[in-house]
Amino acid sequence: MIDRRRLRTTLIVVALLDLAYFTVEAAVALATSLLEEHGIRPPLHVAALRLAGAAPTAAQRPQRAEDMRLTEEQCEAVRSWSAQDLDPATTPSVRAEAPALELREVACRVPVGPEEHREILHPTSVRIMPGEMVGVLGSNGAGKSTLARVVAGFERAHSGQVLLGGQDATTWPLAQRGEQVAFVLQEPGQMISRPLVAEEVALGLAARGVPAPEAEERCREALGVCGLLPQRSWPVSALSHGQKNA
Repeated sequence: MIDRRRLRTTLIVVALLDLAYFTVEAAVALATSLLEEHGIRPPLHVAALRLAGAAPTAAQRPQRAEDMRLTEEQCEAVRSWSAQDLDPATTPSVRAEAPALELREVACRVPVGPEEHREILHPTSVRIMPGEMVGVLGSNGAGKSTLARVVAGFERAHSGQVLLGGQDATTWPLAQRGEQVAFVLQEPGQMISRPLVAEEVALGLAARGVPAPEAEERCREALGVCGLLPQRSWPVSALSHGQKNA
């Protein structure tokens, strides 16, 4: 049976968060599991604190990370949690396996005239091991999107090598590169084509001829990783911008 009072509180909280009005109801909702119970993902800083075993309280005003004042115990819990994968025995950089992605002096230039080109990605080298998560930061026009497009194969590098799993993928066709690299557009509406969440996730598996039982299991696993399993039967249009990107 639906608890209408709690559901009403949730809807109020969502509206207030969207309007940046920070009320007691919003603080209480973020300090409890109320949002998750109704299929709404909490802010990343709240989720991270919970994963570290240092859940915030309503009194800490968890609506905005900038307004929070963490206790020393919470800070220590976050430090311990973030350092879990820094053990020398498990650190990806010392594993014997090949890098998931390696760029060797990769550069890219585009035509800007009949006989003129401009280099929009200067020679770049990087090694990313399996399991590592890397963020690329830079101002507008720095080459972030170009770098991603070169890795995915949408732009051709005019020099250097792109290696995937230790194999030189520089000359791979786009379809072969797509088996190893996923590319998410900044506007998810430009790449989503199915009406329901589960159908959209299963689309690529169906195109590859994956049997239905296996495809269903893999879809559930992927949706679970993204925190979208409860929304698997939702219309895609009901998801938030961030959920669509996930």
